Amino acid sequence: MAGPAAVHPLLPRFGQAITGVLCVEALVFQTWPAVAVALALLVLDLAAPRWSPVAWLFRLVSRPSRALAPAAPARFAEGAAAVGLAGALGLLAGGLDAAGWSLVGAVAVLALLAALGLCLGCVAYRRLVRRGGPGRDAHAA
Repeated sequence: MAGPAAVHPLLPRFGQAITGVLCVEALVFQTWPAVAVALALLVLDLAAPRWSPVAWLFRLVSRPSRALAPAAPARFAEGAAAVGLAGALGLLAGGLDAAGWSLVGAVAVLALLAALGLCLGCVAYRRLVRRGGPGRDAHAA
């Protein structure tokens, strides 16, 4: 199922803030279930954005926006975060705690930067599109 072509410009930031906070909580308290929750929220948002608890909560607290932002860069960044968190959980399950928590920390930093407006996953997506990568986006240039 394809996701939306455009989203409220603050929705991706809101979702990345939640991911970042969950990852920081997991790091501080060394709790892998928080990583699993962050991963589940990301996967649900990617697989069924209409049913995402993060999107539902955002709709409750936000005002409608007149301008929409392209969804593809944010979805790419969310997918990268999901891959990172899945890898971190695999490393933690395999007993490689230092590597797993390091990966959780990297995802936390990148997610919080994205929440503040510096989405490195979005930048990577746009560069891939310019090179003829994963898809075409009207706002990629």
